[in-house]
Amino acid sequence: MTDDTLRRVTVERTGTGHFTATNARGGTIAFGTGSGVGGEDEFTPVELLLAAIGGCTAADVDVATGRHVEPT
Repeated sequence: MTDDTLRRVTVERTGTGHFTATNARGGTIAFGTGSGVGGEDEFTPVELLLAAIGGCTAADVDVATGRHVEPT
């Protein structure tokens, strides 16, 4: 892999049960255990995994359908 294709995410602990993931481009997402002060609306790690699987599937479908016609 070249440097342009490497994927890197760093995870920083921001509090008990609370974390922030940062990608190489500077994008961030807060997640945690879903409990504690300010954690009620955070994604849990399992929810992030489900979102990642869904996102990969959606991107594949988008590319496949876009080859034939713009989806509605």
